[in-house]
Amino acid sequence: MTSKISTRNKFNYPIFGSPEDISQIRLPTYEDILRCCCFERLNLAPKTGNKEPSFSRIAENVSTKIESVWAKASTASPIVTHFEYCK
Repeated sequence: MTSKISTRNKFNYPIFGSPEDISQIRLPTYEDILRCCCFERLNLAPKTGNKEPSFSRIAENVSTKIESVWAKASTASPIVTHFEYCK
């Protein structure tokens, strides 16, 4: 008997692949950010009780992750502020 419930492991987007979290050891590409947005959307849906969490909440979580990666990478470079990520 097979299960008809879809899990996040079965999601695969034809343009950029399966959703996954941002790597903490390399700077993210646009593709990595899109994958992370999908990953966050799938993870937030059960927590919020809604089918679709708001994009502003997804963007907040993803921008926080991007900031932490850039903070590790940029020792001498200026850091982009959180407000600029969410524009």
